[in-house]
Amino acid sequence: MEELKLHCAGLINRMDGELLNIRLEYPATQKWSQKSIPYIKTLLEELRIYILKHPFKKRSEEIYFFKEVKPVVMGKLIFMCEVHNKEIFRPIAGSAEEKDYLANEVEKIEDFFHNHQDLYEYYRDVADVDKTHQNDPFWPTQKGPLCQLKL
Repeated sequence: MEELKLHCAGLINRMDGELLNIRLEYPATQKWSQKSIPYIKTLLEELRIYILKHPFKKRSEEIYFFKEVKPVVMGKLIFMCEVHNKEIFRPIAGSAEEKDYLANEVEKIEDFFHNHQDLYEYYRDVADVDKTHQNDPFWPTQKGPLCQLKL
């Protein structure tokens, strides 16, 4: 498990550093989000290859990866895609239409978190290792291979 944690921590640190560099190099929101997406996809592929070469030995490794590592990387990808899409379709700055558009987008985000509250709370409890009983509704039993990875 330590090898997995070290590899994933290194990858996440590298990702955070490079995303910061991209953001500093491209100040315009649409541009930095656009440039970040292919970089994050490359990291997802790197993770996929690593897991295929180093399959999970225990269920705890699988849960760690899918609960603590993959959501960080996927969350960045989803964020960048959402930012990029919002900027592309955003009305002209300063208009009443822009204000309505942004208010509508905030409402969509709030609805999403409300509709997925159980899963959201599950991921927020990452630090509480005593709540492993919460893994059961979200993780299949150990039937079949541990590693059926689709990133």
